[in-house]
Amino acid sequence: MSDWQKLKREILKKPEYAGEYASTPSLDLALLIVNARKSRHLTQQQLAELSGTRQPAISRLESGDYESCSIKTLSTIARVLKKSLKISFADFSPQEDTPRAGETHAKKRKAA
Repeated sequence: MSDWQKLKREILKKPEYAGEYASTPSLDLALLIVNARKSRHLTQQQLAELSGTRQPAISRLESGDYESCSIKTLSTIARVLKKSLKISFADFSPQEDTPRAGETHAKKRKAA
């Protein structure tokens, strides 16, 4: 389990954060980029140079708190990381407590 996954799991244990941070697309995207970058043994600076952008832009994407990235930028980063960009909508399953890698969904609210 990665550090991001451990952190996310700890955050979700706290009820005051669970609803808002359960599964946000930007956090899921950050996790995917960090893991792919590290598996290619690249620094943020190296990924930025290969992607034609600057290191602060990669840092923002990896922060999990950035929501203004273009599909073109993501496609470029994916290509550099030897990945394909796949965007999809996934049905939420109440039995799942976290989404699978690459999938995002809003956490279902508990019925009162």
